[in-house]
Amino acid sequence: MRAQKNHKICAVCGRRFASPPSDKTVTCSRECSSIHRSRTHKGKRNQWSDESRAKLRAAGQTANLKLGTPAAKMSPISGAFETNRNAKHWVLKSPENMLYEFDNLALFIRQHPEFFANPKSAHTALISAASCAKESTTPHSRRGRAVTQYKGWTVVSRSKKERETST
Repeated sequence: MRAQKNHKICAVCGRRFASPPSDKTVTCSRECSSIHRSRTHKGKRNQWSDESRAKLRAAGQTANLKLGTPAAKMSPISGAFETNRNAKHWVLKSPENMLYEFDNLALFIRQHPEFFANPKSAHTALISAASCAKESTTPHSRRGRAVTQYKGWTVVSRSKKERETST
């Protein structure tokens, strides 16, 4: 009998099944796979013991981690700077009709705590207002959902270039 290529013998039931040589499958079906796993994983634990956790906790941070966090905070890409990779361009109008233009909402709120009673909720609400303002300017916007302000602070949806050309 000629040997068939791309066939393996099931490790559980001994049946032949089609499988390329590079595939790591050793069983012919889900049932056989379940049986195979129960055989090969007996006595193995995938959970940490309390002793192992205590050892790791006692070791503390590695030297790499001790250096990494301060370095990340100082990085212009990941730190609290206008050049942060997640920073977006913002134009806000205050309740006193003053325009503020900047490139990092979280940094702006952090630098001006006197403007916002609750900085965390202000950040969340202004981001939500900005997405609603953007959505209301698109042709397929959902009507009745465009809330574009937070306690008198309004998100201006026009960019700096557009404002300069209109004045």
